[in-house]
Amino acid sequence: MLNTLYKSMSKSVLIQSGFVFSAFLAQAGESGLVLTDAVETGKRNSPELKRLGLIVEASGAKRWEAISGFLPQLSVNANYFFNAKYASLGINFGSNPVTIPSAYPQTNIEITGSWTFFDGFATWNSYQASVLGYEAAQLEFEDAQFRSLNFIRTRFFQALAAQQLAEVANQNIETLEHHLSLVQMNEQAGTGTRVDVLRLQAQLEEARAEKILADDNTILARWTLAEAMGVDEAPQRLEGTLPVPAENQVPDSLQFKVAERRDLQAQVKRELASDRMSSAGWGSLIPRASLFAVEQFFGYNNFFNSSISATDGLQNAWGFGLRLSWNLFDGGASIAKKVQFDAQAKQAAQVTRKTLLSAAADFETWRRRYTYNVVLFKARQRTVEQYEESVRLATISVKAGTKTHWEFLDAERDLFRARAGVIQAQLAAAESLSHLENASGHSFN
Repeated sequence: MLNTLYKSMSKSVLIQSGFVFSAFLAQAGESGLVLTDAVETGKRNSPELKRLGLIVEASGAKRWEAISGFLPQLSVNANYFFNAKYASLGINFGSNPVTIPSAYPQTNIEITGSWTFFDGFATWNSYQASVLGYEAAQLEFEDAQFRSLNFIRTRFFQALAAQQLAEVANQNIETLEHHLSLVQMNEQAGTGTRVDVLRLQAQLEEARAEKILADDNTILARWTLAEAMGVDEAPQRLEGTLPVPAENQVPDSLQFKVAERRDLQAQVKRELASDRMSSAGWGSLIPRASLFAVEQFFGYNNFFNSSISATDGLQNAWGFGLRLSWNLFDGGASIAKKVQFDAQAKQAAQVTRKTLLSAAADFETWRRRYTYNVVLFKARQRTVEQYEESVRLATISVKAGTKTHWEFLDAERDLFRARAGVIQAQLAAAESLSHLENASGHSFN
């Protein structure tokens, strides 16, 4: 029976000693979701990317709205009266008073063209602000694409790590169940005690509770991945391996540069746009000058007073000239709008300053955090190698009779914990690298 125990333990160690669970991942087959498919699905379905794309489209249209102030305006108005009552004008010609109806055309068409060539540079500043806003929207969209793909990759790695941790928990349960069956056999044979059985049962119950938590984390991580991808169904299986962190993946010369962060460039452009709108606010306080031309077509073809004779066809009249206008007082609305524009410009400047300070701190934080996680990953890899050697030596010692199977079991449990620690460190390094990419504007994959 002892030989059977030794052989079973040795076989268990050989099965569980591999760090990458290739057999586990191979079970996914063609149904498993791979990283490239997750990223492509996110590109097509991400609601955030679609929203920002519509913002870019709206910002492009806003440029046309702003530039319209430079272009001539043309309007047509037409009036047609179905019935009317004319006012009368009385004129006394000596002793013969005469009443004349104050007639106006039944049909009237008016075509008006105007071109404002000076408005205090309000149109020019508004147009410049709209161009800056459009460029900012484009930069924000590009930055969102970059961050969204990073976000999906991170969510994929989190789900993959949860899946691997669940497998580690499952292997731990299988090992404990195997040991429990052997201890129960020893108890029945009289070579073991009831205390040994109870101890293993307690460890097994705790391991099963950990397995439930690991399975829950796996399901929740898959749903989080589905949300990031923009789909309404969580993937049932993931395929792939976590990236192996390396110190040389991030250059030592890497420095924080505002010019390489699209979101920061966008914020700077929005600040400039706010300054332009503040300047445009002066336009409402300055006189405006425009050229205009008017042509009218009118007809007295159906008078509503029998004393007036109708005429056939339409007559026309036209004129053109220069118009000056100055809104001297509008209840303070123009001044209030100017004050609002000034306040918005100052707010944008403070937002830019806060964003720049935060971005520099984020860059330094994640650069150092990635370095730490790389070192931690390598240390935990060596810990796995150490515990694998401990399990191997424990197996030999149990066969030689110098150690008990409890010491062998403790060595195996330490190995499982070490493997879980490696997965966690590997995931932490991947998350840190993703944050560093966002903070620097660079991709290191």
